Amino acid sequence: MPAEPSDPAGAFADPLAERLWTARAQRRLLPPDEGWSAVDHSRAAAIATELYRRAGAGVPTAWKLGALDEPARARLGLDRPLVAPVLPDGLHTDAGELTLELARFCQPKLEAEVGLVLDGSAEPQVTACVEIADCRFAGWRPPPGVAVADFGLQGAMVFGPGRPAPGEIRVEVRHDGRAVATARAA
Repeated sequence: MPAEPSDPAGAFADPLAERLWTARAQRRLLPPDEGWSAVDHSRAAAIATELYRRAGAGVPTAWKLGALDEPARARLGLDRPLVAPVLPDGLHTDAGELTLELARFCQPKLEAEVGLVLDGSAEPQVTACVEIADCRFAGWRPPPGVAVADFGLQGAMVFGPGRPAPGEIRVEVRHDGRAVATARAA
């Protein structure tokens, strides 16, 4: 979870970044519109940069690739997959011992995604991952493109072991033997 909004890191350049930061820290939804409908992709990316900097993400060692299919991108108003650095406090690599309190999220949702690990080796490692996604917009309806600003809709990530990048990676999340989420990247 990011530091409290009153930390000494200074004011945000974009007032929407401050609103989103506060909503995330307080685990609450944002009121309808407040100017979000006018946010284009470049402004959303600038807001995200401010938020990641304030969160102390530093140089990311892991990234998530989400909204890999056309229906997901259309629903979020994106023209390409959602790529976001993974927040250090949200990265988990041992699912067998993982316990997460749902109270730390606003609207948690389980999603299958693809992860990238930059562990200092020559090549990035690709991994299947499960995300506990989260959104600060009611009903999971962020204005088009704003998912980029909202920490890539990330709550927590569970990464499997990294592997050299194959031609394609497929992720399937199963519950009681039934597929509940899938993702694929080529």
